[in-house]
Amino acid sequence: MSDIEEKIRELFNNRKRTERLLLLEKARRGLPRNSLVFIGIANIAGYSWCGMGSLFKSKEDEILTFRAYLQDRLQYSLELGRFVKSPKKQKDWLDIGNDITFKEIEQLLKSRSQRFSGSAPRYVEGEEDGIPTLVYADNLSPEDWKSLSKGEDQKLRGQQFHRGKAERYPSIHWNFAWDKYVVGGFPDGITDRFVYEYKTTRNLGLLRYIKPVAHNQADLYGFFFKRDEKRVQVYIVDEERNETWQERVNKNQAETILGKFRRVDAGELPLPPQAWKCKSCEFKVACPIKPPSSTT
Repeated sequence: MSDIEEKIRELFNNRKRTERLLLLEKARRGLPRNSLVFIGIANIAGYSWCGMGSLFKSKEDEILTFRAYLQDRLQYSLELGRFVKSPKKQKDWLDIGNDITFKEIEQLLKSRSQRFSGSAPRYVEGEEDGIPTLVYADNLSPEDWKSLSKGEDQKLRGQQFHRGKAERYPSIHWNFAWDKYVVGGFPDGITDRFVYEYKTTRNLGLLRYIKPVAHNQADLYGFFFKRDEKRVQVYIVDEERNETWQERVNKNQAETILGKFRRVDAGELPLPPQAWKCKSCEFKVACPIKPPSSTT
């Protein structure tokens, strides 16, 4: 590891330092310290599930989204040969990467595509002799997959199926200016022609709620990464199959979702979701639109 790479790692190993840089960046942009600036595409797409939850989650994740923004700019500047030593002043870290163009992001994606092997083995969390480990997903039997589908942790289960069932494409994380925001995203795949988004759901009944979120996320990726097509897949656990859609990116819908999110951030209350969604929501205590029965 080079000296500059070591300095970058030290920079991000200190959460308080990252928080200070976030506040410095907001000040540089002339925005209040409590203003939401750095938001992730996945959280914006979640507006279709719950508009208020989308905002709460974006605020909770802002420090992580900002950290990813900084890491992108520093790492890609290194890859492009832009700097070889760390700045003397902390605030000067924020200037690194200002000159990276989208054309160069496309070049970096192309280099990743050339190194990418679609036949690389996929892994999921498994167990050997009672010890948690990673196992080859390609070697799992249908019975193994059924066992994974019974897991209680929905996020972990989704990660397991994502690693084992999703199609594989190269991708890259990058950030885009929109209004006062910096919008960051990392598609599940990017080709010359389309963006790829993959999600999982338990059954066909839930698919009607997951599908709009998946399509919104793909539309947002297509809008920012300048792709005209999207390929969306949702793995239905109970059916043991992927449902697939390949169609044109709806850039008008992407702008609509962005506008709705901006209005909620400005104080407008969105329509409340179905009450059953609130029961397991981590933000229900503070939520101004929750049904009264959802807190019990």
